[in-house]
Amino acid sequence: QFTPGSTFYATRDPRRERSPEGTMDKEAKLQWKEPRQGRSKALVDAIFEATLRILPKVGNDNFNTTKVAEAAGVSVGSLYQYFPSKDALVAAVIELTVKSCSANVEKKIDEIGRDQKSIEESVSTMIDFMMEFFLAERERVAEIFKRAPELGRMETILKLRRHGVERLANEFERFEPGLTRDEYLQIAHVCANSVMGVIQTALYEEPPSYSREILGAELKIMLTAYLNERIRVARAAACTTTPIE
Repeated sequence: QFTPGSTFYATRDPRRERSPEGTMDKEAKLQWKEPRQGRSKALVDAIFEATLRILPKVGNDNFNTTKVAEAAGVSVGSLYQYFPSKDALVAAVIELTVKSCSANVEKKIDEIGRDQKSIEESVSTMIDFMMEFFLAERERVAEIFKRAPELGRMETILKLRRHGVERLANEFERFEPGLTRDEYLQIAHVCANSVMGVIQTALYEEPPSYSREILGAELKIMLTAYLNERIRVARAAACTTTPIE
């Protein structure tokens, strides 16, 4: 699911989150050098792939660049040419995973727009996708995102979530026209963050209380009921405020 490739290099945003103090020094240590030639891109891809294999096995506490270099079949010196520290490598992998998720979300929402016939079907399909994407490889995803706050990458994650809310709002408006834009955004916000809240708990709960299939089924029941009632209330409110000519 989290495959390194040319898309990551092409879409990488050089801007970074800012903290109140020590921003430049801390952020400079997290910068990594983008590969520019085919051979160097292949080397960096090998490093990313090795990181994605090793990180969930050993955890962040035991993770180091030596293990990654050995698994990638490169020297530690070659790794340090692109990543000045293990923190820089983990931060880059967080960005890679977020961009991979973003691309897959875009693709899935486009599919929903073509194939689904109702707002309930759209939400059900999106829940299945998100549960599969984040929880099918639970240990890997949990380790990748565990250090996001510490490494200043939460804004990258939240930006993805806000974009997903915008896209969902567009789909809701297409299926159920007649509400205000703010209402569509509110509904999409509640749906997206309800799903992600359950996913975040499932990622870090040891052991998980429920399977992703059970959690997905419960989310569908909850959000279907919420959507039906929320749209009914919005339409009723619109009727009471519409002047009679």
